This record gives sequence, structure tokens and C-alpha cells, in this order.
Amino acid sequence: MKAIIIDDERHNVNNLNSLLKRHCKEVDVIAVATTFKQGKELLSSTEIDILFLDIELDDGTGFELLGLLEGYKFQVIFVTGYENYAVKAFRVSASDYIMKPIDIDELKAAVAKVAGKISERHSNDLIENMNLLLKKPLKQKRLELRLMNEVKYVNVTDIMAMEASHNYTKFHIKDMADQLVTKPMAEFERQVKDDGFFRPHNKWVVNSWYVASLHTEANTFLKLTGGLEVPVSRENKEWVKKYLLQP
Repeated sequence: MKAIIIDDERHNVNNLNSLLKRHCKEVDVIAVATTFKQGKELLSSTEIDILFLDIELDDGTGFELLGLLEGYKFQVIFVTGYENYAVKAFRVSASDYIMKPIDIDELKAAVAKVAGKISERHSNDLIENMNLLLKKPLKQKRLELRLMNEVKYVNVTDIMAMEASHNYTKFHIKDMADQLVTKPMAEFERQVKDDGFFRPHNKWVVNSWYVASLHTEANTFLKLTGGLEVPVSRENKEWVKKYLLQP
């Protein structure tokens, strides 16, 4: 966890930094500040997880410093010699409040509490991002089929199989009449090679999702959903068996 220490007394900064290195190795102090101005500049330009903040600074207070920041996400641990500020500290959503001189057990407990909050926040962010992805409609990959008098756009997932006939390609499409396109099948095969399509025969490219069964009679063939039968060449027979078993 990346951290910044802001305290107007250098020996306090050094002491806290030393304690963190020895007892809270999960904390990485990436910068320190000893004035209000330095602290403001650091917090405006540095992404951190934890801020160790003194309350009485030379030219302002820790509360005033936080008041200048909008929507900060880091956790704040106040480290101070003034116990009368505790209530106010928690009103500004401080994670913890440690009195000087610093008790090591209190420091370790405060860091552990912050680590838990950060972990929870990351989990919540992940869940939120997943929910956004689930709500966002997926844009399906489509193929452009140029017919005689029109252009049709077909979802790749709806294409059951492609059948080659010289320089023509016949598309067998779910819930749609077959479509004949004046382009060689190889051009379309290149576009769907990563979408679960395979070639069981030199004249056919098949969408594996629609394979219902493999028949190994005299002439081996695949039966697709809807009853369409697709031949499997003798040299591809064993390869097709293995392919269909892949997850």
C-alpha cells in the first residue's frame, strides 16, 4: 500500500517512517511533507492508499488540508499529540486516530484496519465493474453477405455452416432461409476462424456449437441442430472426433 506522511516535525516523520518499515512492511512510504503547502502539492499529484496526517501543521491544520481535496479515495490515519481532536477526526471519515508517542500495537492495528477497507473497496469496485459489463449489451460479430439485390448482416453465432460451390458460398443460417453469396468460402472462413468454426470437409465449414452428433457409418457425417447433415472426409475423421471433445 502506497503512503504519504505529512507532519511538520521532521523527527516525527522519521520515527513513523522507521516504525512502518520495521512493523508494517505492507506499507510503502513514497513521499513525505513537513509543511501544509508541500502536503497539498503532494496530495494533488500523487496516487496513494494511505495518508498519515498530523493535525497541527505550521501553516494550517490537517482538517483544512483535507477540506481542499475533492473526492479523495485514500484512507486517512491521523497521528497527533492532541487527543481533543478525535471526534472531529472521525467526522471527516478518518480510518483511525493514533496518539503520539506512537504505540506499535496501535499502529499495526490501524494499518490492518486500513488494509481491510482497501481490500473491501477493491472488491466492491470489481463487483460494480462486473455488473456494468453484464448490463452492457454485447455487440455481436457479424458477417456482411452481399446478395443479388441486397446486403444482409448476419450474426456469426447464427451461422450453422458454410458450404462451398465453386466460387459461391451457401450459408446455412439459424431460423433463416439459405443464402447464396458470390464469394469463395475461404474468404469467410478467415473471418470466423477464431469463433468456433472448423472444416470437416474441403467443401464445408461448420460452427461447432450446432453439432448435435457424429455418425461413423460407411460415410461419416455430422448432424447439426435442425437436421442438416455435413460430410466428414476420411482423412479428417479422427481429427474431428478430437476437435469436438475440446472444451
